[in-house]
Amino acid sequence: MALDIELETSELSYRKLLGQPNFTRFFLSQVLVSVGDGFFGVLVTFLALTMGASASTLGIVAFCVTFPRGILGILGGAVADQYDRRKLMVFCDVVRGSGVLILALLLFMNALDIFFLTLIGAVVTSTYALSKPASKAYVPSIVEKKELILANGLVQSVLWPCFFLGAGLVGVSGALNVAPANALIVCALIFFFSQMSLTSIKGHVTRTAARTAFSMLQQLRSGWEELLTHRALMVRITSYFLYTVSWRGTLQIALPLYAVNTLNQPATFYSSLMVACGIGELISSLIIGKLRISNNLRLAFCGEIILALALIILVVNSFTGLPALVLALIASLLIGLSATVIDIPLITAIQHEIDDDKSGKIFSYWSALGALGGSIGTLIVSGLIYFIGLQNAIIFMTAWLTLSAVVAYGIAYTEVRGEGKQ
Repeated sequence: MALDIELETSELSYRKLLGQPNFTRFFLSQVLVSVGDGFFGVLVTFLALTMGASASTLGIVAFCVTFPRGILGILGGAVADQYDRRKLMVFCDVVRGSGVLILALLLFMNALDIFFLTLIGAVVTSTYALSKPASKAYVPSIVEKKELILANGLVQSVLWPCFFLGAGLVGVSGALNVAPANALIVCALIFFFSQMSLTSIKGHVTRTAARTAFSMLQQLRSGWEELLTHRALMVRITSYFLYTVSWRGTLQIALPLYAVNTLNQPATFYSSLMVACGIGELISSLIIGKLRISNNLRLAFCGEIILALALIILVVNSFTGLPALVLALIASLLIGLSATVIDIPLITAIQHEIDDDKSGKIFSYWSALGALGGSIGTLIVSGLIYFIGLQNAIIFMTAWLTLSAVVAYGIAYTEVRGEGKQ
């Protein structure tokens, strides 16, 4: 299966890119939003536990807070294509900051309970369904076309590391005896600082398209029709759902169980594996972003194979004479790499191949499928482990990923060679 990928070092540099004021302000906003996302997510879990939430209640809270992010993501791109994308991201930051401040106020008043925590948490996190496709579609308006893959690489390189940094701030605030209400205020300020950074961007374009509900449905339909004309892009976006089922299930279910049951390590070692995933994504994003790739989208079909390789390492770990912890860390690095290999080429392909007035909708399809796949993936993988055991579940996912990669690539590129839109 030839991928026909040519890699060539680009003459562009991250320093020159960050020398552009508008991109730097946008980049700072993305850093802050990712930190705030991780900070808030762990704070919600922490607050639920302090309220005496059981394991089942905690699961319900987590599902209710994250599920709207996937469902509403389908509409996010349609909204992003009709409104000023910068103003939409600013609006989302204001909603996040205000929602977190309301939680802090309720906590100060001793009026916060599981219901309000879940309700407000769902509102805060659902804003990502709007801001994520808007941010992806906004990049081409602040950098030149030749700088897209470099810009995408730099932005993607910080998302997960900053998310993990934000999650770690909860532990730091606890060690410093910071009251939960004050921690919420700090989290709100992070979102407001992101809003200020976006507000300072100059020279944005205002959208003036029709804004009725029927118009949005029409826009979603037109976006899907446009996607169907790009066969390979359509296959990669729709098959992304299957990838995130395994990727998220591995990260949130299989990996922590592997750390405790197979490696016989304390539960805290799971955080080390997560950090390794973040490092893998950070380094690979910076490298891929600095390379010129002749056919970005073909590279995006390699993500499943890399994730399968990571799972193979986990399976054979106990049968080798090599240090088990080292192999587990290597597998975690590959898990992070697998996401980068898909995300950056796919983002760049959408920005290159889809018209600007439709790109937000395409990003929303991708974002929604990824979020839904992740939510469902935790249920599927946990069920697999329950019925057939951890080791067999990992073997099953390895086979599934390999098969899905071959089938998806075959569907995407068989009998379409020589066509203009792939």
